[in-house]
Amino acid sequence: MEHNFTRYLNRLIAVAALVAGLSGVSFAQSTITLGTGTSSSYTAPFNELWKNSWHEMIYTQAEMINAAWCNITKIAFQDAAGTGSSYTATATTLKIYMAERATADHASTTDWTPMSDLQLVYSGTNVTLGNQAANNWQTFTLNTPFNYTGQGNLVVVVTKTADDYNSSCTWYYSSVTGMTYPGLYRQSDSDASYGTTHPGTSSGTQCSYRANTRFTYGNCCSVQRTGTFEFRVGSTAVTSFNYTMGTPFNPPTLVNNVTPAGSPTFSSSNPDIATVDPTTGQVTVANPAREGSTVITAYIPVSGSTCAKVVSYTLNVNDGCLNFSMGTSTIGSGPIYGNYKNSYNQMLYTPAEIGNGGHITQIGFNAASSNSQQRNIIVYMGETDQSTFTSGTPPNFVDPSSLTEVYSGTWNITAGWNYFPVDFQYSGLHNLVIAIKSSASAYLSTSFYSNTTANNSMAYVYSDSYDCIPSNFTQSSVYNGVTASRPNTKI
Repeated sequence: MEHNFTRYLNRLIAVAALVAGLSGVSFAQSTITLGTGTSSSYTAPFNELWKNSWHEMIYTQAEMINAAWCNITKIAFQDAAGTGSSYTATATTLKIYMAERATADHASTTDWTPMSDLQLVYSGTNVTLGNQAANNWQTFTLNTPFNYTGQGNLVVVVTKTADDYNSSCTWYYSSVTGMTYPGLYRQSDSDASYGTTHPGTSSGTQCSYRANTRFTYGNCCSVQRTGTFEFRVGSTAVTSFNYTMGTPFNPPTLVNNVTPAGSPTFSSSNPDIATVDPTTGQVTVANPAREGSTVITAYIPVSGSTCAKVVSYTLNVNDGCLNFSMGTSTIGSGPIYGNYKNSYNQMLYTPAEIGNGGHITQIGFNAASSNSQQRNIIVYMGETDQSTFTSGTPPNFVDPSSLTEVYSGTWNITAGWNYFPVDFQYSGLHNLVIAIKSSASAYLSTSFYSNTTANNSMAYVYSDSYDCIPSNFTQSSVYNGVTASRPNTKI
């Protein structure tokens, strides 16, 4: 998730604004104008060719730096069509949300900012869009000012429903240097929920430009907190910390000696990797542990005219495993053959790849996407002097009876690394064999990242009709293959 602390910050806005007003903080208003492009379109920000739409745009920290620790009170978009009913549209409902997020681009067609991070800042009904003098700005005064901390990139989401569309109602837009897809949207004429409900995991369309936008902001804090406010390991300030699964976990600790004093609240940007107690700051790595990163943040909020204080570090959790030739191609035939109900795969790894003998406690494979079909799997391991597989019915598998069962259970494939606890003592003198038997009630294709090896390092059989056990390997409806493509593997 992106910047989980956003929700906490937003709850403080109303109180902070009230206290600021009572403390005599300046309410002078300033503006930031982003985008000077003279090309126009109906797409950003209102998707005027469609009745219902959800359009998300990102504005970087660097662009918004002058508004850090201020309340955004207005937002405006530049009308390109001019006045007259031919160039206007009416939004039955119009809502604008704001948030902060860590990433400054939409990396995929489903890279929406989570609904839980969005704050509703404007809501209107029967709103006329357009009908401004040429090149003029249509301004929306926010019902609830947005307290922009400057610790993340600003997100603006514009949603609307309408009874009709008007593609002649257009708006100026600009490309943004350094950003590939600053926009992400989806739209529909027939489904009003496209303009009322967060897309969730549904796909949208990435947009390479962004509507020319003007922000009005004010009510900024004026007293900076001074002193030490940093995460440390021992006496050294850190901005990142690496942790290897299975080792003692001694994360950085916060040193808070600021003046004026303040009590921080803690958050984790990715609770799937690690959680943090919001009051004490105690960090707990997920159980079972997952490889990945999360940003641990300590935040002291605005208090009257006194500015907030924020510090963070990135916690990187790794598995400490050996990585075998991390390729970027994908295959559907291993470590299981997902497009059939049943499969049996063997994969070979050389002593040169593994390095040394030792106790193997975990293996993993990197799935290119998630898969909803649950599978029953058995994992076997062993050693062999065989260095390649050759075609046949079946292929020349290492004798399955010579292998040791090291894991049995169900597998729901998730995108990224999928791990299995195993228990195998590897001598380091021979090639390692990993075999996986898979069975399921239905087939559903799946793919894994892979690399190409010098020899045929994987062999497999697969069938919808038969369980893939050795006695069935020669059945006519049990198919087979060998390949030099082997799934990326961690040991």
